[in-house]
Formats: sequence, C-alpha cells, structure tokens
Amino acid sequence: MIKVVLAENRKIMREGIRLILEKDEDLSVVGAAASLENALLLCEREKPDILLMNAELTEELQQDPESARMPHPATKTILLSNDHDDEKVTWGIRRGVTGSVCWEIDPVELVMTVKIVAMGLSVIQEHTLQNIVRSLNDHSESSICSGKAGIPIPLTKRETEVIREIKQGKDNREIARSLYLSEGTVKNTISSILKKLNLRTRVQLAIFAVEHDIGA
Repeated sequence: MIKVVLAENRKIMREGIRLILEKDEDLSVVGAAASLENALLLCEREKPDILLMNAELTEELQQDPESARMPHPATKTILLSNDHDDEKVTWGIRRGVTGSVCWEIDPVELVMTVKIVAMGLSVIQEHTLQNIVRSLNDHSESSICSGKAGIPIPLTKRETEVIREIKQGKDNREIARSLYLSEGTVKNTISSILKKLNLRTRVQLAIFAVEHDIGA
C-alpha cells in the first residue's frame, strides 16, 4: 500500500484529489492539510511514501528560507503546478522534489504518477522541464559569472557525456544507445555523479549542469 499525504489549501480540491487517489486499491491517503507546515507534521507522524502538494504552498518556505525544510528523503514529493509556477517548481527541485505535474493532468495519469514516483523514479512533465531549462539558460551567464565558473567539479569524461545526454532529456536506454554503453553502466554512472555533486535526482542534475555549463 502506498501512503499519501495531501497539502492543498482549498478544501474542495483536497477532497477531490483524495477521492481520485483512494479509488485505486494500492493508494491510501493517510492525511490531508491546508498548509505545508501542517502537512509536514503529518509526514513526520505518518511517514508516507508520497507528499502530494500544491506548488503554491512552497511560498511558505520561500518566505522563510532559513527554516525551509522538506519531508525526510524517504517521502517523495510531487508538486501540482500551473504554467506560471515554474519558478516554484525549480525551487522545489533544488530541495529534493521528485515529481511535478500540471493541474490539468488526467486522474488516471495522476494515480500512475504517484505510483511511479513511489517506485523511486522522477516525473517532470516535458513542457515544465523545458521551461525550467530555458529559464536557466537565459540567466546562466550572469549566474556563472557570479562565482560559479572556475569552481572545480571532479567529473570524468564519461560522466560529462552522460550529463550532456541527460540535459537533452534522454532516458537511460537512450543514453546507453547513444554512448554505446550498457544500461547498467549508465545507471551506475548517474548514481556516481549524483553522489559526487550531492544531488538526489536527475532533474536536479540537469538544472545543476545548465547552471554550471557542464556537458555543453
């Protein structure tokens, strides 16, 4: 059974999402809250597999960055966002958010997303990721010039090649085919990169690579 906590400030939306998720016998909504603070308290108590939250609630954390926290890494976070929430999604990804989908998502797709993320995979809808990468590219020069350029990042040639492929949105099978590697080698290489850079997901890695002009 996959346990889910909901964080949504609109009661009608909370109840609607609860009904959608609990129609699936593999999912159980163990708590729902109108604020992120209360949702995090529920996560501490219930230790859910998934925190499904409105991206707008990240503003609670952004307004007080020193005390900003997310659930324990064992709880995967999925953001429900609109087209204008890309900045919030980017902020969340930097702090370990594993998935992001639009409010317009089909109920069946939402259930599948929860299951996929619970398995340990990242789910970011393509247009959202494209918007994030485009935004980072637009600001990468000023970001790099502020001191990030020249910082040595200990990556091998193969790791840099894999990062380049990840930035293009390729999955492990496509990367393996492109670089003439086994999927196992690609998976191990990505794990090594994430460990070196102290990152948790390949989406975080893609954003980090854009900011630091890695794998250009």
